Amino acid sequence: MSGDERGRDRQQRKRDGEDNEEAHKRSAAEWTMLAVSAAVLLVVVVAVAWLWLAGESRPPAFSTTARPIREVSGTVYVPVEVRNEGTRTAAGVQVVMEGPDGKELADQRIDFLSGGETTTVTFVLPEPRPGLGFAVSSYQRP
Repeated sequence: MSGDERGRDRQQRKRDGEDNEEAHKRSAAEWTMLAVSAAVLLVVVVAVAWLWLAGESRPPAFSTTARPIREVSGTVYVPVEVRNEGTRTAAGVQVVMEGPDGKELADQRIDFLSGGETTTVTFVLPEPRPGLGFAVSSYQRP
């Protein structure tokens, strides 16, 4: 290869490199999208970290409230509202109905009760019974 050909070859490679650099320059739209994407990612990471660090986690704690009893064709329906006062979910929540003597008369099971969630279970009795009490007897951690 002669010296003249080598010089032209270098010039051609130099031009190709410059064209290549121009092709890799980012447009304003690309920089804007990069900035927006980075900002959104940063917000998500900060939110997750804040929830993880500052989030209060309380174990399940339950309250029960008897609702008005209704009687239909001699059958008594006793609705009971059960609320998870904690922030963690409870599984297999067992709600019992006790007579005035403390004897367990019936029970209901709630599959899942999330933190802060309220649900209603209904006990069905063949006749009215005064002095009923309701309590959560057990639960599991899911």
